[in-house]
Amino acid sequence: MLLGAIALMVGFSGTVMGQDTPVNVNASASIVTALQNEKQSDMYFGNYIVANEANIGTVTLSTASVATPSSNLTLLTSKPTAAAFKITTAYPNMDYYVQLGSLDAANTLTLTNSEDLSGTYTNKTMSVNNLILNIGLDGPSVSDVLLPTNAGYRFDNTLSSTTSYLFIGGTLNVSAHQLPGIYTKTFTVSVLYN
Repeated sequence: MLLGAIALMVGFSGTVMGQDTPVNVNASASIVTALQNEKQSDMYFGNYIVANEANIGTVTLSTASVATPSSNLTLLTSKPTAAAFKITTAYPNMDYYVQLGSLDAANTLTLTNSEDLSGTYTNKTMSVNNLILNIGLDGPSVSDVLLPTNAGYRFDNTLSSTTSYLFIGGTLNVSAHQLPGIYTKTFTVSVLYN
């Protein structure tokens, strides 16, 4: 009986000495200003003459605003431009993403001519695929990122400066018997923090 009482006392004494000391913990939060996304230029492939309307052709527009037409197309005196955006933030080194909206299921754009079809012209839409993105501090960086064909793709990156520039290019596909005129499509570019 005495042994049981001693063991009980030792156990109680150990519990008293093992009590925790309170530790202070801070709670904090930051409110950051939204990223600013300012359009610098629209995507413009240029003006072309089709050498043979029965043939198809392509125009590849680089993120550096260089248009390369296939042999069936001749670029007239116009200045092609990649879509360009100025991205600014007060918080460099934060993660963000770029997402393009209003694209077709395979991440393509369908440009439409508002004129009516007539004569031998049978196509009044053109697609833009192989969309490429490039982000640099003063201009396009060394490497482009090809937008995959899965819908809803977004490009993740980290801001390395308070100001960066985003450039978007792609490939315009000209069909046989393409209706002359102006082809347009509006799409959105979102730049948001992760």
